[in-house]
Amino acid sequence: RINEFGFIESPYRKVKDGRVTDYVVVINAAGSKYKAGEVVEADELVDSQGRSKKKGVEFEPYSFYLSAWEEDQYIIAQANVGIDAKGGKVAVNGWVDTTAATALGLARRMDDEGAAGRCGR
Repeated sequence: RINEFGFIESPYRKVKDGRVTDYVVVINAAGSKYKAGEVVEADELVDSQGRSKKKGVEFEPYSFYLSAWEEDQYIIAQANVGIDAKGGKVAVNGWVDTTAATALGLARRMDDEGAAGRCGR
């Protein structure tokens, strides 16, 4: 997102006990123990198909954004993974085989889905 000063801000995901934890914000509590606007771990409310475990409770994904001052209080890591390419195609199995996908096409797809930084553009 773009903040009020025009800077790009990236969402952060929290790591708890060595694993990435997703969060949701409650939109409609439907008389449950939750309150509208409350941010909770997704595991509490979301089943494996992405539906609510609690009847009538509505939620949406929640992302954390930190100011520079808040960011200084945490260890922030960025996960980078390169794409192996051989002759312009995505290489797999230790460069022994290639797929039908082009390396640039995969990079652009990752970028479109928000899973990549700069992809050669």
